[in-house]
Order: sequence, then structure tokens, then C-alpha cells
Amino acid sequence: NGRTGTRLGGMWSTLIVAQVAVAVAILPAAVFMTWYVMRMEFIGRSVVVDRIVLANMVLSDETSARDERVVKGRQDELMARLRREPGVRAVTYSSAVPGLGPDRRLEFQPTTKVREADAVDVASFRIDVDLLQVYDTRLLAGRAFEARDLGNPRAAIVNRTFVDDLLEPSTAPLGTQFRYASNAPGGTPSDWYEIVGVVDDFPGLPRAPGAGGEPTVYHPMQSGAAHPAVLSIDIGETPAASITQRVREISAEIDPSIQMQRVVPLSSFYNDQRAAFQSMALAVGIVTAAVLLLSAAGVHAMMSFVIAQRTREIGIRSALGAQPRHLLFGILQGAMRQLALGIAAG
Repeated sequence: NGRTGTRLGGMWSTLIVAQVAVAVAILPAAVFMTWYVMRMEFIGRSVVVDRIVLANMVLSDETSARDERVVKGRQDELMARLRREPGVRAVTYSSAVPGLGPDRRLEFQPTTKVREADAVDVASFRIDVDLLQVYDTRLLAGRAFEARDLGNPRAAIVNRTFVDDLLEPSTAPLGTQFRYASNAPGGTPSDWYEIVGVVDDFPGLPRAPGAGGEPTVYHPMQSGAAHPAVLSIDIGETPAASITQRVREISAEIDPSIQMQRVVPLSSFYNDQRAAFQSMALAVGIVTAAVLLLSAAGVHAMMSFVIAQRTREIGIRSALGAQPRHLLFGILQGAMRQLALGIAAG
């Protein structure tokens, strides 16, 4: 009857609006992930990746892990032993896997001319003073970290994308000060840091020509200050398998409580990250396509229902001389309204 048809039409309308809203909401993520995966597939990565082995150093003994002096002693001894290994060219460390640092909210002084007035997200690393040189990261302006910076924790180095994306061209990056916003509402922000150098974007991850990386900040860090610590071992042309085995053997000789987690070539680690991102992109793409198909099917079903309900009305209006385009507009305007509501909500 008419009342049932009205209820059915209302349910279909609500469902279509919801489906379109979901599709519009997740479509940007699907497009971004597809573009990023394509970029990783077709843009080659730096050769630096092929000569670095990663190793996460963790002390299983909780008492030792809480004592920075103990962590420093174990880390320094492990790195010294590794540097003496045949085929090892350099050993350095960082607080996170280079190129994949955690994001932090950053803000500038009010007098600094920036592209965005609000706080922005940047990747933040604490690193050994030699890490950027080991990874062949080119210095563009200012200076690299030095041993004296270990006693000056306010010194910072930023990458090219940081300067290009966040600072106005008239702003000289060297000497610019910034701080990190508190994660907690109403919390206290960090002290101010000063930019002493600008380096090229990190060479490990693939970058499309003309496409920058993520705005990144580097801070100097003494050994033992981070637990767990990520060691980067430059092995040159040495087979990675022989080094990964020696890393575990040497750590066990120094202290059985040292656990070397994820001792893998950096290329393998990045490949795993890429595979995970590809799986995520595929899942989002499938969900997006399914929602779009359901939305199209819903619009088709709704239009069929409307036409079936209005067949008599359409016939009468046509007999009275109504123009076909007016009839068509009258039928489609309901669907267009649903699509517009769904897009706006999404």
C-alpha cells in the first residue's frame, strides 16, 4: 500500500545517503594509498638501503634497562665490538628506524614567518651525531652535528621538506626556533630548539621526482639515552647473513640479557613495511569499491521503485503535454538530492 511504499522509500533513501557518505569519506584514503603504493613500486630507492643492517638492542633485565649508565655501557661495548668485525664499515644508532620516525606536534615562535600558523606534525628522531653521514644524507646549509652538541640538546637539524613545506621563503631556516606542543590538553610544551643545519630528505625511502618527503627534525643523542636503541650497521658489500649472525653472537658474549630483536637488512625491513602498506591499500580499495557498487545498486533500485510508483503519474503528465526533459528531471531530482546529502555528509 502507499504507507508501506513510503516507509520503504524512506529507508532506501537513508541507506543510499549513508553509503555515499561512507564512500566519500574513505575515498581520499584510498586514492592516497594507491598513489603511495604506485610511487613505491616505480621509484627506485637509494643504494644506501642495500648496505645497512638494522638491529634493535633491548635489555631484558628491567633493572638494567632503567639504568642509563648500564644501557650506555652495554651499547658502547657492543658497537665497539661490531666496528672491529671484518666487513663492517660503521655502526651508528637512533631512537627509531631511520626514515620512519614517530610524529610530534610542532609550533614556531609567533614572529617566525611560516606557511601554517597552527601546530603541524613532523617526524622526530634522536640520533647519533654520525648517523646522517653514515646514510650519505647531504648537508644543504649550516653544519652537521658535532660531539659538542651532545651537551647542547637544543640544537636541531631539519630536512629540505621541513624548510620547503613549513617556512616562508623569506624565513632563514638557520637560527629559527621551534618547540613541541604537549600531547595532553593544557599540558606544558617543550623548551625551544634552534635549527643549526639543513639536510636533504632521508635517502632510504623511495621518493618520486619533485615529490618531497615528510618534514623531519633530528636531535643529537648520547648512546644509552634511548631504550630500546636501533643500531644501523654499514656492511658495504659484505653478505648480510654473516653479519646478522655475528651481531647475535657478540651480544650474547657481552651480556646474555641483551636481546637483539629484528636483526635484518634495512632493505628487507622496508620491503615488509611496503607489503603491509600494500595490504592496507588493497583492503581500503576493496571496501571503497564495494561501497560504491552498493551505492550504485541502491540508486538503481530506488529509481526503479520511484518509477514503478509514479508510472500512472508519468503517463498522465505525458498525455497532458509535459516535456520529456521535465519528466526526467522530476524523476532524477530525488536521486540527485540523496547523492548531494551523502557527499556533504561524507
